[in-house]
Amino acid sequence: MKVLKIVIVLVGIGLFGTDNLNAQSKKIVPIQLDEATLKSVPTVQLPSKVQEAASKYAGYKIKKAFVSQYKRNKKVYKVQIARGPIVYDLIISEKGKVLVSGE
Repeated sequence: MKVLKIVIVLVGIGLFGTDNLNAQSKKIVPIQLDEATLKSVPTVQLPSKVQEAASKYAGYKIKKAFVSQYKRNKKVYKVQIARGPIVYDLIISEKGKVLVSGE
């Protein structure tokens, strides 16, 4: 009888443990911008939320900025930030959410 209780507890832990892992997984949708549709934008004309999102990276300065249309007239901004020889590309939504970051 004791063995049966142990088996039931282990099976329960296994079922609830794997179910909890699936609930916590984050679904990331990769964003691919067409390089031909990018238009250069002066950094002073960037929306304030985009500038704030790019400035959250300590010590990095905005080097270049581009704008592109994405999914039904939503604008996304590709911003290159640099600190010395290190350059990162960020894709930021109009609302200031960093969607993709990479070198």
